[in-house]
Amino acid sequence: MAERTFLLIKSDAVQRCLVGNVITEIENKGFKLVGMKFVFLSDDVLKEMYDGIESKPFFAQYKAVVQSAPCLALIVEGHLAVENGFSFSGAERKPENDRSLSIRNRFAMWTGADVIHRAASPEEVAKNIRMFFREEEIFSYYKMGEEFCSEESWNKYGSRWS
Repeated sequence: MAERTFLLIKSDAVQRCLVGNVITEIENKGFKLVGMKFVFLSDDVLKEMYDGIESKPFFAQYKAVVQSAPCLALIVEGHLAVENGFSFSGAERKPENDRSLSIRNRFAMWTGADVIHRAASPEEVAKNIRMFFREEEIFSYYKMGEEFCSEESWNKYGSRWS
């Protein structure tokens, strides 16, 4: 199995009709979607996802934004998924300071509505997946062209081209 990571397309992206654009970017990068569903971030979920957030001065504003619409929870597979998913989504915490070609830089203009959450470690990936998905909601399948996205996939599926 390829490495997995967890991404959450936040409600501000849903409100701005960016979901399709963000998913297209994720797939164009070479990630494979293996789990996807709309979720609502209740107060309890927010506290579990972001330990200590309720004591931050921006909490009320952040809560209002993320609870303005559902979010789209994603599990994606790919080469070095955690590391690549984090940097591809935007390693910089503040989109306004991001000078990369990340999702946050391209679709967000300020920290209060930064489009995407990305797990920063394998432990956070596991925690987020457990929070939002049951095992039967995670799929395993061959995606056309998968062998061109990583050496591991080439070694698994690329023999048809040899």
